[in-house]
Amino acid sequence: MKKEVLSFFLFLLFARACPFKAMAVDVSSAADLEAIANQYAATAGAEKQNITLTADIDLDGVKWIPIGTKDKPFKGTFNGQGYTIKGFRTFDATDGVGLFGFIAKEGVVENLGISGGSLIAKNKRRIGAIAGVCDGTIRKCWSMAFIPVAGNVVGG
Repeated sequence: MKKEVLSFFLFLLFARACPFKAMAVDVSSAADLEAIANQYAATAGAEKQNITLTADIDLDGVKWIPIGTKDKPFKGTFNGQGYTIKGFRTFDATDGVGLFGFIAKEGVVENLGISGGSLIAKNKRRIGAIAGVCDGTIRKCWSMAFIPVAGNVVGG
């Protein structure tokens, strides 16, 4: 029994430390998506996840924390599979305001829709419904979010 526990612990340690392996995560609820955003805000190394949306998500009532920060940008793949995130709202965040705060050059967000919702951020820079800052790739995505801002760079 001790060998199995030790082996499992070593497997988890190696999987966590290995920079080449991205974790695959399926997201089917607002709670799942919020947990990922919180993980990015709190955990170094979380930025290499490959996330797949498996249902439409309603974020109404969720105080959103963008996925990825300037220091820990999103480096994985987020495949929305044509699903929609609705009711997405953020109120006054720091630089990099959006569903994703910062996407690194190796990061990809694709096949995703944002319906309704709003981003309200006064005097903030780099704001967009999909991403505040994207050095990577956003493809086959759309947004119908309301963005009333006085920021320096605003996108959809």
